[in-house]
Amino acid sequence: MEERCYSWIIDGEIAVKKIDKSVVNHYGTGIPHKIREYWNAVNIESEKQKKVTFLLEDKTYFADVEIQKNRTRLFWHSDFRDAAGFKLYADEQSRAVLKPYIVFKQMGNDLYSVEIVSNGLEFEKSNTIPPNSSCYTEGGRKVYYTSKYERKAKCRQQAIQIHGCKCSICGFDFKKVYGSLGEGYIEIHHKKPLYSLDDEVEVNPKTDLAPVCSNCHRMLHRRRDRIISIDELKNLVGDQPLPAIKI
Repeated sequence: MEERCYSWIIDGEIAVKKIDKSVVNHYGTGIPHKIREYWNAVNIESEKQKKVTFLLEDKTYFADVEIQKNRTRLFWHSDFRDAAGFKLYADEQSRAVLKPYIVFKQMGNDLYSVEIVSNGLEFEKSNTIPPNSSCYTEGGRKVYYTSKYERKAKCRQQAIQIHGCKCSICGFDFKKVYGSLGEGYIEIHHKKPLYSLDDEVEVNPKTDLAPVCSNCHRMLHRRRDRIISIDELKNLVGDQPLPAIKI
């Protein structure tokens, strides 16, 4: 049964955490007392800690669940913070527009798979996807973990396999600018927003999804009355060269 507690949503083996100021500015986040059981932290003694392992994009990262003065905290290290791309949500406006979340899934033995998802995503309880299918059902008003709409990690992954990781509007390449830190990173834009859909639809990663950089993604959602199309924004950007970025 779904349980909501502050910025957390727990439903069985899934935990969804809103990426807020605490997540961005610190190496961790608080765990409300009511959801300590999800992290197998009920029996941790005061001022003690236990190790947990995160699996993010097939790489493992280590974290700690600690009890400090009767408060439970989840701490991770800089390698996980960088891999998760939390710095992309450093300012309040970015978080307001992109609505990022961390999705944890229990894998057993204190191992959790992790996915970072943005744009107010809805998370579907079932991970079943039709075999050998290039389309994925999304948008159905069935079981939700947030108040938005369903997305699937495999849908995103196939979109990246098809379109690559360069922005389809301005050509920005995270890996080229940020090196290994930006490798494999890109945001995925739904050409038809799921919040306009009441029923389930099949989303084809080839025709319905597009890789976009963070800036272009914000601009696509800049207007309040409608979503700007990929072609419209391409015309606005034109052939303007990307600004030089020094890191």
